[in-house]
Amino acid sequence: MTVATFGSVSLERLARLDAGEATLEAAAWLKQLVADDYFLESQVLPLFDQLDAGHETSMAVLADGGGAYSLLAFHWPVGSATPIHDHGSWAVLSVAIGCLREERFQRLDVGSQSDHPHLRRLSFHDREPGQVSTLMPHDGGIHRIQNLSSEWAISIHLYGPSSGLDGQDFDPAIAHSDDHR
Repeated sequence: MTVATFGSVSLERLARLDAGEATLEAAAWLKQLVADDYFLESQVLPLFDQLDAGHETSMAVLADGGGAYSLLAFHWPVGSATPIHDHGSWAVLSVAIGCLREERFQRLDVGSQSDHPHLRRLSFHDREPGQVSTLMPHDGGIHRIQNLSSEWAISIHLYGPSSGLDGQDFDPAIAHSDDHR
């Protein structure tokens, strides 16, 4: 089994679809992938066997499509988190082990002041194994991931082709986040 062709889905083919279609198919594919015990035990867990027990998130590449797609595994120690950010591509993620909180944000300004974004928190979800989240590029997928549990977690992320613009981080100290649940 190669990860790039696990099941009946080809990552190369997914990368050629428009973002909406790609994320639908990728979500179903990723849900199957993280439910496969053999995949987790043979392809993912060995990547993180020698980790330091620090608080930094670690990443490992599972498959690299040369810019067309990337399949990554993330190990989340207790207390680790990403900044609020977006992506330059569509993305699909699923928790494989543990529990992660994902917060979603909406950009309320038009981006004219990139150093002072106005964001509103739309929602948060505590994601458990097998739950999938889809993100559109840039303003369609502003989020933050945190491990607020008392155990480490692992998530698998599939990113489509880049839109040509990198994603960006949003500093919560200057992002005027309204807290709406």
